[in-house]
Amino acid sequence: LETRDVPASFFVSPTGSNSNQGTSIANPFQTIQFAIDSADDGDTINILPGTYNSGKIDWPGQDTVSLYIDKALTIQGVTAGGQPITSELNTLATIVCQSQGLNSRALVAVTGNNVTIAGLGFTVDTANADPANPVDGQGLMLCVTGDAFTLNHSKVDLNRTNMITQSLPGTAIAAVVFYDTDPVVNASNQITASSIQ
Repeated sequence: LETRDVPASFFVSPTGSNSNQGTSIANPFQTIQFAIDSADDGDTINILPGTYNSGKIDWPGQDTVSLYIDKALTIQGVTAGGQPITSELNTLATIVCQSQGLNSRALVAVTGNNVTIAGLGFTVDTANADPANPVDGQGLMLCVTGDAFTLNHSKVDLNRTNMITQSLPGTAIAAVVFYDTDPVVNASNQITASSIQ
């Protein structure tokens, strides 16, 4: 990619193409991981309405995951017109995470600092996974090893699959509907304890 000083905005749609430039609603990328790989620190990836089936992505030195975020990005669910989703009850884009198999650590890995995920729904492809243990291993939806991670205005419906943040500074959740065990948060919405470790 070219060097640029101003953060960019990318768009993703299930009906897009990864051969598009991805910089407008009219010419979006098709897959979220391709947008992540194309972006630079500080960029925003706008996820248009629809269902996104994530596959097996390499988490270097660790595992395979459905999404791997290693940069300071904002990944934002938006309306068809590009307006940000600001309520967890009105998410329009759903990311269907795939089972990663025996001894999998997580479905989504975040190693970048200053990552924000907002206005999205997450679920597991239970049709192609063991419904009693969809990811095996630690069974985590989300493993965060970067600082200052934020998850807000999102829905998490993952069948015994939760999240871990490894007590890193700046991790916060707000306005998130967990259809599994809710983590305990303090007054600053930082995760302090839960059964999701």
